[in-house]
Amino acid sequence: MDKFEFKDVSHKVEQAALKVLTSTLDGKAYAASKVSEYIDTVGTNTIGELKLISSNFKYVVSCVIVQNVGAGLHYESVAHWDQSTDGSVIVKYENQDLVGICVVMAIAI
Repeated sequence: MDKFEFKDVSHKVEQAALKVLTSTLDGKAYAASKVSEYIDTVGTNTIGELKLISSNFKYVVSCVIVQNVGAGLHYESVAHWDQSTDGSVIVKYENQDLVGICVVMAIAI
C-alpha cells in the first residue's frame, strides 16, 4: 500500500539511503578521481530504491563525499513544504578514508 505521508515511510527511506551508501562506499578508499562515479551511483541507486517504497512522492537526492581527515562539515537545507505530508532524512556513512552523506527530500504528489 502506498503512503501519502512522509512520516509513514521515513524509516524505510532512511534504510534505503543507508543501504545504497554502504554498498557503494564500503571498503573504498578516498580517491578524488572516483568521487564523481560514487556520487552518481549513490544518487541513481537511491532514487531507484525510493521509487519501490512509494510512488506518491517526488524525491530529491543530494550526496556529498569527502575525504575523512577530521575536518568539520556543515550542511543545511531549507524547504517550504507541507510538514504533514513532506519530509527529509539525512544519512551518514563513514569509514577510515571517506565520509558520505546522503540527503533525501520527499514531496508528496
